[in-house]
Amino acid sequence: MIKTSTFRRNFKCLEQMFENSVNNEKNASIKKDYVSSEKETNNQCLLLKLALLEFSGWLEETLDEIYISLGTTENEKELIERYISSCYSYNERNVKDCLIFCLGKNKFTNLANSYDKGKRSAFINELNEMSKKRNKNAHTYADINILRGGQMSLTQIKKEFIYFYKSFKILIKEIDKVK
Repeated sequence: MIKTSTFRRNFKCLEQMFENSVNNEKNASIKKDYVSSEKETNNQCLLLKLALLEFSGWLEETLDEIYISLGTTENEKELIERYISSCYSYNERNVKDCLIFCLGKNKFTNLANSYDKGKRSAFINELNEMSKKRNKNAHTYADINILRGGQMSLTQIKKEFIYFYKSFKILIKEIDKVK
């Protein structure tokens, strides 16, 4: 149910591009070509931003697929699609509202109560943090000098991907229990 192939393919491509840029930067630095070195540093910042936005897109699409899967008829699925089209983020409030809409208040309450409190709290915190990082990057243009140093690394994004992949699998199992 959780699709990962497109994100994984795009992420591998970004990793390769990033590695090439790092190598180009090192070679430029060795040659004391500081203009090219600076250009490669800027490229790396943009690639990190793109990797985060790709990951965020995967998060949003995965949540959308989970929501839509909760519809039992084509009409319900269409209604859910219309509802979630107005949800532009994956912070706690939006995820909660979407799940309440899809499951109903009682089933949502059962879901929240059945979920391990520690895991639920960690999941919500991670969603909120990723939502903030996504918004910071998605709602600004790329001012390279500001981006430098304050971005998630490719390794961090990969760890978040693994965390959310596992968390979504747990969420799906918990939803199945309350349906």
